Amino acid sequence: MKLPHVRVAFAKQGTDWIAASTSIPGTIKWTVVFDGKALGTITSATFASAAYGDLNTQTLTGDVPRNIFVSKGAAAFDYGVRAKSRPLIAVSEPNSQDPEGWKPTTLSSNERQRVVKAFREKVQSSERCDQPEQQPIHLVPYADASIRLVKAYRSKIGTVILGLSLDDKGANCGFFDDETFFDYWFVLRDSGSVKLLGKVCAGECAGS
Repeated sequence: MKLPHVRVAFAKQGTDWIAASTSIPGTIKWTVVFDGKALGTITSATFASAAYGDLNTQTLTGDVPRNIFVSKGAAAFDYGVRAKSRPLIAVSEPNSQDPEGWKPTTLSSNERQRVVKAFREKVQSSERCDQPEQQPIHLVPYADASIRLVKAYRSKIGTVILGLSLDDKGANCGFFDDETFFDYWFVLRDSGSVKLLGKVCAGECAGS
């Protein structure tokens, strides 16, 4: 998807956030948020597409304010093509403040151990292929060091939202839609509990 667009990723159910279903409104009005501030409002509408990478995606309609495009940090989202602007959060309610004080963070050794255990419950083995992008796939063990921290954010009360992915340099299968190498996002609470939020196709798949 090269056009400016919105991907509906999460929905609120009671007090919890859940992965959004495919049954979403045909048109949605959004408030675009960056760094605790509202940049502007946009409207998106569903378009017909059978592409896997367009799941829950809507294109922008009407007048699009230019200030919702932020170039700061855009290079981190290059996937084979230079990104001119970075992805931003859009919310369907006019909420932009961050009362919980979410900030980028690192993980302690104990926190990493807990989330690595949760990650291994979802990704139990890595892969090897005799030839890139060709069957058969051989399942092999992987080391904890191959689990990469994508990003981590911590609130003022100690809750952490983080992403992990398997970064196995020896895996040469290269299937773009292989869930083994997706980004898996978790919420880690101060009580020690770890909950999977969902998985996201990243890298080459994100650019498809």
